[in-house]
Amino acid sequence: MADRNNVLMFRHPETPGMPDLEPSGATIDTARVIQRDNSEFLLVTTGARTLRGKKAAGCLLEPEVNDTVLIVRNLAAGTYILTVLERCGHAGRVMLPGDTTLCASDGALRLAGETVDVVGTAAASIAAPAIKLQGLRGEASFAELSLTACVAALKAGKLSLVAATIDTVAERITQRVKDCFRWVARTDSTKAGQINISAGNRLDLKAGDASLVARHGVKIDGDKIHLG
Repeated sequence: MADRNNVLMFRHPETPGMPDLEPSGATIDTARVIQRDNSEFLLVTTGARTLRGKKAAGCLLEPEVNDTVLIVRNLAAGTYILTVLERCGHAGRVMLPGDTTLCASDGALRLAGETVDVVGTAAASIAAPAIKLQGLRGEASFAELSLTACVAALKAGKLSLVAATIDTVAERITQRVKDCFRWVARTDSTKAGQINISAGNRLDLKAGDASLVARHGVKIDGDKIHLG
């Protein structure tokens, strides 16, 4: 014979002769949530009975006021909400106590929706051997940003960069462009061990005042030299 502590006992109103609910049994009923007090809910059953109950650990959808819920009553354990049967216009919330892991052991796990928000009150992280971000438009905003990569490649049809200060430290910088235009409002200063400037066709240097100073010698060579 089955253990009576593990048997759900029901009393159907249309079945005569059914025994009353025993202290070790449990009964299932529907109820409406009328109030929430921290982790407890004030419930009214279909028989107009007022109860106080808690959400069962397996009830993922968070009950809200005026929701219709399925409850189980046990004289020893109390009343628990098993699941939400009908919503009353509230947005659905899945509430899980403590640390929780969503895991797909033998397949892919996908979060899909018209919009998807990932919010962490303290922090949020994504870790994987390969990460891909794809979209028509993208926007990122940080008070502080740090990027570290062994190899980085950036491809863009048009790139705009606006910054108050840019500091670059590198072993070598190589640039290949078709046209380069620079506008410096105040000072353009270059310090180097050696500077080589090579122009295939023409080199023009213009200034309001110009000074060329060398420690040892200055050499000007050309088929024609015009001074003054």
